[in-house]
Amino acid sequence: MNPGILKASELPIYKGARWAHTLTMENVDDGTPADLTGLGPFSLVFKRINSDAILATGTATVDADPQTGIIEVVLTPAQTEEFAIGEAAIGMVDANEDPWIVGVCAVRKIPKS
Repeated sequence: MNPGILKASELPIYKGARWAHTLTMENVDDGTPADLTGLGPFSLVFKRINSDAILATGTATVDADPQTGIIEVVLTPAQTEEFAIGEAAIGMVDANEDPWIVGVCAVRKIPKS
């Protein structure tokens, strides 16, 4: 299985803020929602770029109906506060250690109003 590739600008992390997104996993062949039945729990890990040092382990919760392909991913404000400004590697695997997401998230300061 080939994982989805996440680019740094797609889901930025704001240091000290809650990071939460609802993702819909799709079949690459036809764009239909992926059936996640029996594939959980999913593991969501953030690491330093070019390192195995784990910055945070987020939560990845599959929708009540796993056939929708929907997963909510979350980091708490306390977790994002520990990130350095720049970039963080992200990876999400299922219970079989099959990769679903790999890539990089931009880590930014919260803009001042």
